Amino acid sequence: MLTIFLTLILIGLAAALGYQSRRLRAMITAERDTRHHVEWELRRRLNSIEVERDQCVREVIHLRTHQTQFLELLSHEFRTPLHALANYSAFLREDVDAGDQNGAHKQIAAIERHVGKLSRLIEQLEMLAKVNRDKEILKLAPVSISLLLSGKAYTFREIATDRNVVFHWKSTSEELWVRGDENYLRLVAQNLFDNALAASKPGGSIAMQLDAYPGSVKLTLIDDGVGIQPEDLVKLFEPFSKTRGSISDDRDGSGLGLHICRQIVELHGGQIVIQSEGTNAGVCAVVEIPRYIANVSENLA
Repeated sequence: MLTIFLTLILIGLAAALGYQSRRLRAMITAERDTRHHVEWELRRRLNSIEVERDQCVREVIHLRTHQTQFLELLSHEFRTPLHALANYSAFLREDVDAGDQNGAHKQIAAIERHVGKLSRLIEQLEMLAKVNRDKEILKLAPVSISLLLSGKAYTFREIATDRNVVFHWKSTSEELWVRGDENYLRLVAQNLFDNALAASKPGGSIAMQLDAYPGSVKLTLIDDGVGIQPEDLVKLFEPFSKTRGSISDDRDGSGLGLHICRQIVELHGGQIVIQSEGTNAGVCAVVEIPRYIANVSENLA
């Protein structure tokens, strides 16, 4: 009897020890799995942090390189007219000392031309800074793009006529709306027209057209001017790009206009494309912006 009792006790103890052993092994396994998972998660996060760090470093390097290139180009853009102003001032002094009024007037005209270039450059830089500043706080409102461009077309026709250039304007009978900043949209149209006019020869023509699509409106501006080489099209939107020629030196732009236009159009959720088949083939500029269907109360407002 005692033997049976002791045997049962031993069996119970063995079972208890087996249970505790299995439980302990399970706890060790769970702890090991947890540790492995934690280690894996830490490695994953560290790798992610390293990837993000490397990306940030590359972006900083890219921004610094871009900033350096921008400053170098900006320095060149200021240096060129300033150097010309210094030379023309010296010539003006010589003409004044020699009593040559005709020569003096020519030097004054040249000085005024280069001062105008510097003024336009400063205006473009101020606009570029304003666009970059307004990126995060741009307030879009319903704008009748039809009325805006119709008003600009009237002004464009007068300016083109003075330059002996024919201007054509065409739009749909339907009033078209977009959500945007009216001043910025007006600036885009003005810049594209200025580029077309600068590249147009006397007797040439510029056509501006507004079309409606189910989800967008498209502004197309075509000229038959000096055109652009196909390999230069990719450079058009870079700061200070002057791949597009002009008919005369006094109409030469700062090279910032299209760069600013692209930023403005993209801020409005649109895109801008410039096309040309080469020298003397003219240019086709296309701006496409999401269309907005205004309700009656907004139309009346």
